[in-house]
Amino acid sequence: RRADRVITVSEFSRRELRRYFPKSSARIEVIANGCQAAFRERLDERRLAEVRLRHGVSAPYCLFVGNAKRHKGGAELLEAWRALGSEFGESRPQLVVVGGAFGDRFRAEAVAACGERGVRFLSGVSTADLVALTQGALASLLPSRVEGFGLPALEALAVGTPVVCSPAPALREVCEENAWYA
Repeated sequence: RRADRVITVSEFSRRELRRYFPKSSARIEVIANGCQAAFRERLDERRLAEVRLRHGVSAPYCLFVGNAKRHKGGAELLEAWRALGSEFGESRPQLVVVGGAFGDRFRAEAVAACGERGVRFLSGVSTADLVALTQGALASLLPSRVEGFGLPALEALAVGTPVVCSPAPALREVCEENAWYA
């Protein structure tokens, strides 16, 4: 109520804030996120292989960066991964999950969907390693139902990795026509 301006990261977030705080509508402005400069660097295959080896990641792989909150779409991700199993069989890429707070239930469901060696959970990944993991992925997957922005999508696009994401408004705003929507 006392702020001169309220800053948010996307037009979608601005619309949501205006919906809940209509009297503040004129003071809500968008300044979109950017990604770190490291995500604009091209790494050589030796560096990508070293990071994969250190983290126990098998190529080829797809990357999910997020957490276990329901709106991030973990259940939808695993449902899609099961469907891929029938399409790809043994040649299905590994699923690499980077983030935190994935409980035993989600981990068990992921192993059931992907197989014991078909999924790798990583937490505490440094920015430098995340850049390498993102750049080396076949695709970055963002099945979120709701996003305020979608930084993993922007980071993937910055390193040239294809993005497959839900058509959530903020993801459409970030990726525009540069993603596959599912």
